Amino acid sequence: MLQRIGELLKVDWTFARPSEAPDSTAALIPPPQPTLQALARLACSGEMRALREAANQLSTLGNQYKPFANRLVHLAERFESLAITQLIQQFLEP
Repeated sequence: MLQRIGELLKVDWTFARPSEAPDSTAALIPPPQPTLQALARLACSGEMRALREAANQLSTLGNQYKPFANRLVHLAERFESLAITQLIQQFLEP
């Protein structure tokens, strides 16, 4: 149907490619507890944009955090709040 609409309107559609899933074999090194707590608050409030921004910032703090940050970004882009919460909770200290 989009193709037909594009023909009628003389529009060439450009579709975004889904981002690739992060490497699931990479070791996840979590950030310090205060950062994890801040991420948990963002996840609980459903602030996916702010969570993505925080995860991108986290990846600049060191290569060791990149797999964790990439996983967070990937999940946030898909609005998988339960998976995000579970990821963060497994590293939060009681």
